[in-house]
Amino acid sequence: MYYLLILYLFSNVVTERCSKEIQVLRNENQILRRIVSKVADELTEHKNALDELIVFKKSFENYTTARENERRMHDRRLTNGPIIAFHAFLSKGVSSLGIQHTVPFDAEMTDTADRYNPYSHVFTVPESGVYVFTWTILIKNIRCSTELVVNATVIGRSYPDSERDDENDTSTVIVIRQVEKDDVIFVRVKIGCSSIRSDLYGRSSLSGWKL
Repeated sequence: MYYLLILYLFSNVVTERCSKEIQVLRNENQILRRIVSKVADELTEHKNALDELIVFKKSFENYTTARENERRMHDRRLTNGPIIAFHAFLSKGVSSLGIQHTVPFDAEMTDTADRYNPYSHVFTVPESGVYVFTWTILIKNIRCSTELVVNATVIGRSYPDSERDDENDTSTVIVIRQVEKDDVIFVRVKIGCSSIRSDLYGRSSLSGWKL
């Protein structure tokens, strides 16, 4: 009987101690969970900050690359000399143009090299190189075929057609060509072109620039 009492008391002591230890472990587990959650939140914040830094780095690299490209383009322009470009248009519509007549683009808007002649309506190449030339012809109720000419060589053609009543048509052609110093560039009539429009609603024009 005495032995059973001792065993009972010992069992209670062990049970109470185990209960306390279990409670301590539970408390520690809750603390660890809070710590893990906090660490996870901090890791998420650090990851977001890192992602922002990566985006900023890419943006900065793109900006730096763009600025470097601009600088190189600027240096290239300085090395290659001044920009060569011209743009001329018809100050008003023209009519009665015959075959082989030069289209009289008489109004200059741009002529950086001062090589477009608004009286002869030709551009004289100031220096050899690759150039872009483009011209636009606006017509109404007619056909009009024009040619872009270098010296005596045709390098481009345009053919807007608006023979229906009250029909307008326009044509723009772009030509990229190697030309030499003192070559002359102009647009002439091939067929048709009894009248070419140029007014508030649209302009017939000729442009060119050196690449």
